This record gives sequence, C-alpha cells and structure tokens, in this order.
Amino acid sequence: MKISTTPILVILVMSFVLFSCQKEASEFIDTTPGDTIIANSVLATLLQNASQNSGSIDDFIDSTPCSSIQFPYQVIINGQTITITDLSDLASIGNTTSPITIVFPITVVFEDFSTRLVNNQQELDALVILCQSLDNSINCIDIVYPITFFIFNANNEQTGTVVISSDAQLFVFLTTLEDGVFLAIDFPITIILSDGSSVVVTNNNQLQDLIQNCIDIIIDDSPLPIDLETILITDSWFVSFFFDDQDETSDFAGYEFIFHTDGTASAILGANTTTGTWFVNTTSGGQLKLNLNFGLNFPLDELDEDWKVIEFSNELIRLFDISGGDGSTDYLTFSRTPTTGGGGSPEAQQLRTILIDGNWFVAQYLDDGVDDETSDFNSFSFNFMESGIVAATNTNGTLNGTWFVTGTDGNLKLVLNFNNVNPLDDLDDDWMVIDFQNSQVRLREDNDSDADLLTFEKF
Repeated sequence: MKISTTPILVILVMSFVLFSCQKEASEFIDTTPGDTIIANSVLATLLQNASQNSGSIDDFIDSTPCSSIQFPYQVIINGQTITITDLSDLASIGNTTSPITIVFPITVVFEDFSTRLVNNQQELDALVILCQSLDNSINCIDIVYPITFFIFNANNEQTGTVVISSDAQLFVFLTTLEDGVFLAIDFPITIILSDGSSVVVTNNNQLQDLIQNCIDIIIDDSPLPIDLETILITDSWFVSFFFDDQDETSDFAGYEFIFHTDGTASAILGANTTTGTWFVNTTSGGQLKLNLNFGLNFPLDELDEDWKVIEFSNELIRLFDISGGDGSTDYLTFSRTPTTGGGGSPEAQQLRTILIDGNWFVAQYLDDGVDDETSDFNSFSFNFMESGIVAATNTNGTLNGTWFVTGTDGNLKLVLNFNNVNPLDDLDDDWMVIDFQNSQVRLREDNDSDADLLTFEKF
C-alpha cells in the first residue's frame, strides 16, 4: 500500500500564536477545578472529542467511523459522477438508496487530522478492518473560533497565551498538554448547537454542562475476550474463509487444525497430518499477530504468514495480511464449524457475488418464525464487502460485522457476526439459505424448532 502521511502535528503546533508574558497578581486565575483545565480532566477530554475529526460523517460512503474522506472527491451514483466539495454536498446524497462507488485515489483523514492516500477499494477495506473502535467525536456542538487560552504553571504564574483558530489546532493542543500545566479560557466564547442556535458561554461549568447534555453515550458492557493463545489451544479449528485475490476456501476443505501448547500445530486431513508451528506476538505499534508456518506444500503453504489479527472470540478468529509484493490483502478466518470449503462451489460463489453487488436491507425478520421484528432494522443499510466485512450503516454511524458463505450446493449457509451489538445481535447466526436471486436472499435459522426467518432485499 502506498502511504502518504502529512506531518500535520508539527505544522499545527507551529501555527499556534504564543505570547510569553507575566501577568499581574490580580490577574492570576482561581485554582479551583471549576476555573482551570488540566490534562485528562473531564472538560479537556470533552473539548478534545469535540475538536477531533469526525469519521462518522461519511460512513454511508466509506463504511468506517475511524476516518473521513478529505474534500474534494468524487463518487458515482446511478452512472453519474458527483463531486463532493463540502458537507452540504455530502448531505445532498445522504439519503440515496443506490450503490455509491468511490472514485480513487482518495485521501482519508483520521481523528488526529493526519492523512493517508488510499489508491483503491482494497486499501480502503483494509482500513475498515483495522478500525477497532467507535468514533468518539462529539458532533452536536461547534466552537466559534478563534478562542484564547491563558497558560499558568503550578505557582499560579501566567507563562503564555495560545490563540486557537480551528478544531485541528485545538485537538493537537489538548492532546499534547503536559501535566502540571493549567489552562484558563478567555471567556466569553460562542458555541453553535446542532439545531443551528448559538449559546454564549461564560465559564467552565456552563461549557462542560453544554457538551455533556448533547452527548448520547453508548456503553458496551460485553465482557472482554480471553487471550488469543488460550482460545487457540482450546479444541479444534477449521478454515471457514480464505481469500487470496479470489475465494480459495475450498482448498482447505476437510482440514482440521489443532494448536498445541508447545507452539506446534497439526493440520489433519483424513489419515494425513502436517506439523507446523505457531506463535502470537504484538508489534511495537500494538498490532496483535498470529504467526503460522506449515512448510512448503500446497495448500498449507498459503497460511505461512505473520497474520494481523482483526478480531477474535471463542468461536471465530479473523486475520489479514498485506502482501509485500503486489500490496494486495489476503484474508483468513478460523471458526469452530467444519466446512466443506466455504465459497468454493458454483452456487456459493454465485451467492457471494450477488451479496457483494450493491446495498441491502432487512425486508423481513420473524423471531421464532412468528413475531415480526422487521422494524428493528428499518434504518440499516448493509454493505457486504469482498474482504468478509459487512457494514451496517444508519444515521448513528456504522457498525462492522463479518460474513462468509459456507457449505455446498443445496446446503448453503450465510454466517453473520455483529459481535452481540443490539439490535444486530439478532442476526448473529449460521443462517441456512432457503433460496436466493439477484435482489433477494431468504434465510432460516439453523435450528430445527422455532427457527427465526430473515430476508434481505437489495435497494
């Protein structure tokens, strides 16, 4: 992947207007918490989140809350090329139900305002996979700039003044704030609310209350998974998805993988066993990796990589690797369910092709085959990506899950996993495919009694 990163932190810090001075004693600030801002305080964090770049504003286009696409750029809708130059252009296509195709290359902007050049959809899909957290940005207020901060030391002596002229400058200023430094805002300042109205703010408490009152915080109380090593050595694993330029899952049909505590691994196919090695490590940047080596014989040699971990649970391990040769991305998924090769059959390949082509919505969801709960999904648009990511997008943002097709002709399954996030957790299942066509996929829960029924239709 060709990467171009802008040294924006240096540029922004240099752009601050700093004045070093010493104020008279009468101008010293009150040291009570309500009148000062320090690193990692509640108000500092709120202001940092309010000033960071929001990656959620264009989730219906790029399917990731971790970055946004830098203006201007172009998209294709219904064969028409549209140039997006600002937020108003973005809003004008926000309600479209037609597939949106991005014209590459594009530049994406991360929460800290650093940038990266993305040359194609495959590179963008890789960024979607790497996005591990929800967007923390606060989008319900806008600060009217410029605003001024007075800087004080622990002795209540003013040591400088900083004039902030943009969200980017404020974000960098607050994220680089050192311990022992005290800030005071030069009030009054003006805040614009999401309804377009403005509020004149005169103190810290009013500012903090204003921001907190407009936040809708979603707390995920799901327990943290146990460590990857423990999961690997517990019971057997099977390759449920392998993608290397194309779906090659069928190459691993019948293979059972057992990971042993001594760092060896067994790939069992009938009476034949191939011994390999495995270990888990973490890069200096915090990226978890699963290193596999099964020798030079096909097809197990395809697994010989230091795979980056996308996600893992007791039932699923999803991995990817960016080739050092052509820069393409390979994807590997282990699951607990034996497969006959996943998407290798013609019918399975056809279903994958249909799902990837366009955006989908839930046309019907019957809990236990009786209770109609379709309305729970009315606001969601589903984008099935070739990488095995399925992006569920509504007005609140995007939630990324995983999907793959497994089984053989006449016995297909569509496996969905949204990591127990309500209401999408109702879709977490191994769905038996009843039938499918270009614009509709009908599914039944893999359960003999009181089975849920699910129908996807294309927009």
